[in-house]
Amino acid sequence: IIPESLVEAIQKHRPQGVAIMQADNTELIDAVHDLDPSIVILSGQDPSMRVDTVSPGNRFAAQVAMDYLFKLGHRRIAHVTYGTRLIGQHRKQGFLQAYQESPHRMPPGALIDVGTFEPDVVAQNMANWIAAQPRPLPFTAFFCSADNVAIGVLRAFKEAGIKVPEQASV
Repeated sequence: IIPESLVEAIQKHRPQGVAIMQADNTELIDAVHDLDPSIVILSGQDPSMRVDTVSPGNRFAAQVAMDYLFKLGHRRIAHVTYGTRLIGQHRKQGFLQAYQESPHRMPPGALIDVGTFEPDVVAQNMANWIAAQPRPLPFTAFFCSADNVAIGVLRAFKEAGIKVPEQASV
């Protein structure tokens, strides 16, 4: 979302409220926080608390997902993440906390930063990561920080001939 375009649209159409999906950068929040309509960010966060937000329990959800993977028998789980967006950071905290609260030790290299959530770029970055790994892979499961990241990981695995879920769970 381009903040200026959003502000112009709000000023032109004068809505009673605006819901913004998954966009929570500081520039956007700075542009919209003083506007007349009610603004809410869905699946995002405003750390300054100037704009109302509704966000899923990302940290808790990551812990639940990890607990599920542990119950399936996985012990070597990687977290495929990207960037510094708060939602991703909360999911990473949940991943780390799940390991801390489990009897399992987090393996070295378990945090894989693919740099972005764009599936094509994720696929290329994961392909590079896969090419540098011994076989079998050092992890049996890959907890992805977003659906788009999982799509990129799945593409990279397919290209590398790694069968999901037989050889690795995503």
